[in-house]
Amino acid sequence: MTAHSAVWNEGLETLRVFVVESSAVGLTIFRRHLAHAEDIRLCAMPQGQSDPIEAIRAVTPHVVCLNLHAPAMESLTFMAALRSECECPVLAVRFVETAPEDANLLPLFEAGVTDVFSSPLNWRAQEDDPLSRAFAEHLRQLGRLPAQRQQSLTTTMDVDLTHMPTEALAVNLVAIGVGAGGMPELQRLVAQLPVDFPAPIVCCCHLDAQFQDALVDWLTQHTQLAVHRTGLVEAPLPGSIYLPPPDHHLVLDNQGRLVAIDAPPLHGRRPAMDITMESAAQRHGAAAIGVLLCGQGVDGARGMQAIASAGGVTIIPNGATSPCFEAPRRAWEANAVSHILELSQIAQALCVLTGHAEKSAQNAHDTASTAPTPSRDQAILVVEDSATQAFKMKRFLQDQGYPVQVARDGQEGWEMLCKQPPDLVISDVSMPRMSGFELCRKIKGDAAHREIPVILVTALSSPEEVIEGLASGADAYVTKPWEERALLEQIDSVVHAPPSSCELALTIGGKPYRINASRARILNQLFVVYDKATAHHSTLIDEQLTLKTENVQLSERIAQLETELSSLRAQLETRPDPSRGET
Repeated sequence: MTAHSAVWNEGLETLRVFVVESSAVGLTIFRRHLAHAEDIRLCAMPQGQSDPIEAIRAVTPHVVCLNLHAPAMESLTFMAALRSECECPVLAVRFVETAPEDANLLPLFEAGVTDVFSSPLNWRAQEDDPLSRAFAEHLRQLGRLPAQRQQSLTTTMDVDLTHMPTEALAVNLVAIGVGAGGMPELQRLVAQLPVDFPAPIVCCCHLDAQFQDALVDWLTQHTQLAVHRTGLVEAPLPGSIYLPPPDHHLVLDNQGRLVAIDAPPLHGRRPAMDITMESAAQRHGAAAIGVLLCGQGVDGARGMQAIASAGGVTIIPNGATSPCFEAPRRAWEANAVSHILELSQIAQALCVLTGHAEKSAQNAHDTASTAPTPSRDQAILVVEDSATQAFKMKRFLQDQGYPVQVARDGQEGWEMLCKQPPDLVISDVSMPRMSGFELCRKIKGDAAHREIPVILVTALSSPEEVIEGLASGADAYVTKPWEERALLEQIDSVVHAPPSSCELALTIGGKPYRINASRARILNQLFVVYDKATAHHSTLIDEQLTLKTENVQLSERIAQLETELSSLRAQLETRPDPSRGET
């Protein structure tokens, strides 16, 4: 056995790996990469056989390998059939000929794929090839999962799995760790959290950097919370989920801001759960909650210990509902776990601990005698680069019964609109990549989407800026800080207004504008701006008068002090000097 062909288990049993691959080229690539791993036996469908499930039944493999770039429906159909037969780990693998963005990874995770090996396999496999060694070791780790899972079930069978928290705490942050294969568990957890969840959530996932952006989009489709890929420095807000940038660790600085750092991997992982959780414990102490959903190896266990030692609450799922329980088990063995719960109970526990359950009960009591929030059919897309403003707008609109999605800038808003057109767009103006003006022009210039009404909400409030917004095609223009009643009136107005075919030519400040809007709408917007400008002008005049009065009072006080100072000087000059013999 060669030096790098490590034995995958102590029983010296050969690791049987079944490859779902029909092409001779694909099978040859697999064989090249595993030729020197003497403890691994590659299995494939016999010639003339077309049903991989039947072949798997005969082989009883320890691990199944699936082509990551096979047609999506074929892969999903296969996974459904496989999971009805067995629970063996499944590794999705990609080849050099395919691009990572073409992968159907996240739906495969939902279907039951355990992990992904994203480094492309190729023809240049040699005996000392690091890629081949890494691939073989990845298969060995997956092969050990069933035994580790059984050990976890045995280890935790005597633990009380129904011990739910009952009291709310002062919680500043929730840190969630998710190991490989745990994306479906994360999706199910965040799908149960309410839009007004009272604490920010920092999530560290063991997922290849090439698929991190897809993870943001995927989670956004399954949760009411705002999902963000953090920048280099960002202040976390309640009702939001934060993920680190690809290939970065995520920590909190002394001001409680999230900071992405390009430090070396820990436990072979970047981001590492331990680094994020230890930082949360150091910054927030007992006001931090740690949740470790799953994980191979040790990453996450030390972070849970740090939170527990600081007085924070720590939660893990029981072994029966965790795809890989090794890291949670290590945390439990270190006495660093407050609660072991069913996966379906964790969201409820977080709501109790953060006080959301008490708030919901109080709100239900307060509104028992009032009419329920109306359900509205109009889906709204909010485009806002400020996480604070986006959270405020989304929460307000959802309280009014509107279904709401949030985009972080104009470009993302356009992409989301093309995938699932909303009934209304509410957009900021000053944003990176694509401004609100540009987004509005793009919507109104597209035949498939030009009938979607657009409301611009921005701090830009001069007449020229309002006209610029209307010229870009906006149906309404609301200035920040927006008022709830006024915003609802504008929404009702543009949603139920008939399409306008009236084009007006205006010249303001020497600049020509062509506006496809009714005269009444233009006048309405200009009157709003005029009213605000008049009020602002009156405020300035009042402040100027106050300033003049205070200046007069200050001058009088200065003159009074100068008189008193002159009197003191005169007294000093007439006072006898004992050093000169004066008395």
